[in-house]
Amino acid sequence: MKLRSALNNGFLFLGIGSIFIGMLRGGDNVDFVGILPLVIFFIFFRIKMWLDDAVYFSREKRKNALFDLGVIFAIVAWCLWAVAGYTITTPATSYLILMWALLVLVAWILADALHNKCFAENRKYFILLNLIYTAVLWVMSTDTVILPFPKTALGWLLVAGTLIDFLFHGSLKNFEEEFDERKQY
Repeated sequence: MKLRSALNNGFLFLGIGSIFIGMLRGGDNVDFVGILPLVIFFIFFRIKMWLDDAVYFSREKRKNALFDLGVIFAIVAWCLWAVAGYTITTPATSYLILMWALLVLVAWILADALHNKCFAENRKYFILLNLIYTAVLWVMSTDTVILPFPKTALGWLLVAGTLIDFLFHGSLKNFEEEFDERKQY
């Protein structure tokens, strides 16, 4: 196993484990119904990220310092994801940290585009989607925006967006490609 894959795997478990530690830290004061969309979004998006990153690291080769910068951005985003899981019982804080993690992911996509001298594999789509998620997370993290509906509805919007992206964009296609490659052996 390559170091990049090991890091990706380790940070997946750290991120998902941090949710459970965060909920245990919250004790009896945890509003499970209120944080349910956040928990579901967190888990699905983190798993989607893990799958996409695994494919990226298996295909991409180090060519220059921009690739290394992208790896640093990945590690920073993964660390932020774990901190967001740890703070999950304080949703506004968790949303804000997730927002920053997504912005770091956008920086990684931009570094990758510069590394490859193009926007490969629908990177513009990932940038747009991450910026939409970032805007929604910012609204959810602040008290300055008053909505005519509960903010948890936006959490369900994040869940729906992640599931649609997961099912129809690329993550599941990566499974098909890997399965097809293994059938050839």
